[in-house]
Amino acid sequence: MSASLIRPQDVETADCLLENIQIGGKHITLHFAEIYHTDLQAFAPNVVIEISDWQQFRGRAYHAKTGRSRTIAESRIEPLEAVAAYRFSNGLLTLQGLALPPSEEWLEYGFVQPVVRITQRPSEKRKP
Repeated sequence: MSASLIRPQDVETADCLLENIQIGGKHITLHFAEIYHTDLQAFAPNVVIEISDWQQFRGRAYHAKTGRSRTIAESRIEPLEAVAAYRFSNGLLTLQGLALPPSEEWLEYGFVQPVVRITQRPSEKRKP
């Protein structure tokens, strides 16, 4: 059975478990236990969001305790612990969420004209 595709504008990730994130070059892969599929108004399990080949990247980190912010270079994209906000509109994908501990920073990434592929993998039955 092949993986089914989900449109990038039909995704909500708030409070969804991010199981794994892989970052390399102009490619990021996010593995979720589930996401909310807004078009179907239901949760979709086993979802992978692939972001690649963007035209421009904007990254910022904010530290609440110190009030400081900094720019994040495209070559230094940091992993997120969770994706608290996901927005795709007019060719702009924005991801926001906390950095992995112990950073305590809020990260915001903007991808201009990215290629976004979202697949829902079939559930695999586990052997007892």
